[in-house]
Amino acid sequence: MARTRTRHGGRQAHPWTAAAVAALLLTGCGGGSDDGDPATRKNLAATTVAVSAPDWRACETVFPDGTVPSLVDGERYDCAVVRVPLDYADPKGKTLDLALRRRPADDARNRIGSLVIEPGGPGGSGVGAVPDFAGKLSAQVRQRFDIVGFDPRGVGHTRPTGSLPDAPALRCGGALATYFAHDLGDTSAAGAKALDAAAASYARTCRDDPVFPLMGTMNVVRDVEVLRRAMGDARLTYLGVSYGTEVGIVYADLYPSHIRAMIIDGVVNPAQSGTTILVNQAVSWNRGLERFFSWCADNAEQCPIRDQAEGQFREMLARAHAAPVRMDYKGTPIPLSTGWLTLVSVLGIYEPAAYPSLAAAIGSAAQAPADWDPMREKASGLANSESLGPAVWTTCMDQPLPQGAAFEDIVAQAAAAAPLTGAVQANINRPCAHLPVAPDPVPTNYRAQGSPPIMVWGTTGDPATPFQSSRDVVAQLANASLFVFEADQHVAMGGGPGRKACVVDVQSDYLLTATLVPQKNACKGD
Repeated sequence: MARTRTRHGGRQAHPWTAAAVAALLLTGCGGGSDDGDPATRKNLAATTVAVSAPDWRACETVFPDGTVPSLVDGERYDCAVVRVPLDYADPKGKTLDLALRRRPADDARNRIGSLVIEPGGPGGSGVGAVPDFAGKLSAQVRQRFDIVGFDPRGVGHTRPTGSLPDAPALRCGGALATYFAHDLGDTSAAGAKALDAAAASYARTCRDDPVFPLMGTMNVVRDVEVLRRAMGDARLTYLGVSYGTEVGIVYADLYPSHIRAMIIDGVVNPAQSGTTILVNQAVSWNRGLERFFSWCADNAEQCPIRDQAEGQFREMLARAHAAPVRMDYKGTPIPLSTGWLTLVSVLGIYEPAAYPSLAAAIGSAAQAPADWDPMREKASGLANSESLGPAVWTTCMDQPLPQGAAFEDIVAQAAAAAPLTGAVQANINRPCAHLPVAPDPVPTNYRAQGSPPIMVWGTTGDPATPFQSSRDVVAQLANASLFVFEADQHVAMGGGPGRKACVVDVQSDYLLTATLVPQKNACKGD
């Protein structure tokens, strides 16, 4: 949801040790050797800009809007901000206050360092994700590491320094909800024309946002480098899932020798074009829904729509297309469109534990008379979280999409490859065809030469990030090993409902020792 923050100042500079300074000076950066190249200068700026250590305090003090509690399930967390350049081309200019949350190590005396997490999205809040990650990691990891999450640019509590307490993280981010209120599943010529006009109108609202032109993954990665330095870690220990894997891959390519240990889980491959990523994810969504329909047929006691699941799903969408009901967006009623319904349904298949709730919601919407409340509640919660704007625009910056007729070809390609989800997935990204600023593409020829071994996890039945992407990334990285989890869920972290030791303990051993032992056999889920 929308969050606010207070201004901070007066923090003391971090007391660097001589060894840490020497290491920083000796290691340098990857991702290019021409110091005159603008991107290389920005990468170097993240290694040299002045930093201040986080001033950890009660989360209610740092973020007084009450949305980030210090106490969750009996465990205590604290919060801070770290100041980073808004634009790494001008590292002494305007700044952002990067929002942080930490679960301190249980055994502070034997603490190894910080474990930086990135929960994906794009648009996911690392501040919000820390308790969930902590619960899925081993007790040994919780003992030896501070688990630290951050809100990337345009997300959550991260704001330009000096922002008013109620300022949004991304001024134009929330307006995407009104674009989503259009029928994103409409593939007719008239529908495409209406969607294109709405997407262009929305894109124009972002032109004057100070964060918008600088919110791509390249700058997120540079923020992680500043964060590593500010926390006093000589090397980065990192766990990124879903989109967080792209952040990790690019970090490894730019700063390979600054890594201690890195796990990437549920891979987004930066080497792929925007079109390929879009179509592949639509196919994964489609397959995930098909697995959900099969589960319903085989588990009638948990699924009220049983062997009629696909028909009921299609009936729900047809009703929304013909006469959409209303949902709430910040007190304003907007249509509960096919786009919202498809997106909510897809998010409901990321973990099998959510299948029964999704089945009940679809069944309620498809019955006569229809009860839209369960779907309306899910969609309104997603819309009001304002995570979708950063999700779309970060993707646009990283992997630009074509405009005009070429974009309509992408819609047709996605719809043909994924009949249930393709058109919606393509049209979610249609604002990218009207990107009002220059993109900032991620490197496609990454290698991360000189990095320590990187642990790469792929889940065979992942409904969001195709398993093949994990294979491809391992083949392209200079020093990486593939770990396979045979399950139908998004990412392996946590080992599924049974907390499989072949995920939880294997990840734990690697994080604790920074020694990667290759997997001999695939880990089988429940």
